[in-house]
Amino acid sequence: MFQHLRKLLGRDATPAPGGRREPQLVDRLSPAFLAPVLLERFLRPRALDRAVRGWPDEMAMPVVRLLVSQGHVAEASPAESFAVLCTVPKLQGLLRTHSLPVSGNKDTLIHRLLDAGVLPPASRPVYACTGAGRELALARQVEREAALQAAASEALALLQAHRVADASRVVRQVRERWPAFDDIALNFNPLAISGDTGSDGVVETALVAAPGILGSVSPEDLQRLRLAVAIWHLGLPRPGMSTALAGFTGSGRFDAQRACQLLLFFAKNSAQVRRLTRLGCSAAHVSFVTPCPSCAALERKSYRIGALPELPNPGCQGDGCSFIVRPKVLGMD
Repeated sequence: MFQHLRKLLGRDATPAPGGRREPQLVDRLSPAFLAPVLLERFLRPRALDRAVRGWPDEMAMPVVRLLVSQGHVAEASPAESFAVLCTVPKLQGLLRTHSLPVSGNKDTLIHRLLDAGVLPPASRPVYACTGAGRELALARQVEREAALQAAASEALALLQAHRVADASRVVRQVRERWPAFDDIALNFNPLAISGDTGSDGVVETALVAAPGILGSVSPEDLQRLRLAVAIWHLGLPRPGMSTALAGFTGSGRFDAQRACQLLLFFAKNSAQVRRLTRLGCSAAHVSFVTPCPSCAALERKSYRIGALPELPNPGCQGDGCSFIVRPKVLGMD
């Protein structure tokens, strides 16, 4: 699995200006590059197995050893370990086992156990940043936020000019240079770090979308929503969306978050209809999760692919009922 991740993230090395070779993603899987990413996970004490969840052991453990050897991470104190590993009922159970009182808050219970010489379970070690490690992790967070903010501003300017591929490149580069833990964790798509090229047409559609359900939104707010959805889909929701939505007045019936969701649903549905058309699908059904009366009226019908109703339903009487478009399969519908 680890080798598969390397293959997915690997790219040909290209010399940087001046002949210096920039580190590629394959190099960035080294402990030296991953250490600052993992360090932020220990800004508060964490059980080691939870801190590295999603990373294979052969990738995570060298990083942990490096952080410890650098003096940036150390085993947490017994009190911190108890606080992380044990709930109040579990602490009370330990106290009963040792014939100790069970009254008081969590801190009181922990110190009562420690005073009695009871130590936290050693099977799940807990680690936390040292003073030096905390300072380094916080400094990286500040640098990363500044880099993401600059990239968001650049990408949004490119999106305003409908230069989707260039905006995607900017997002990809900043996420490669400043990855978050979840960008690398294997329970996420490893290719997510490469960003979205907009090839599915969702971003392009979002940039010109005018869903009927958002008809009460002012033109200025609609443009803000378009940019927010585009940067969201490209993979830079924070701080891209907050930057795009600066000045949003909320003149429509939905708040900014829900309006963005509805516009994204509109763009994704438009892309899906185009995809079904290319695949030769001629008809489809629409179903809703918990439809309002207006949306319920659209169900239980077969629509020609080119005559599907606009979704989300402009006449929705709810909060924008969730919908699913299913292609009609001959012999099965």
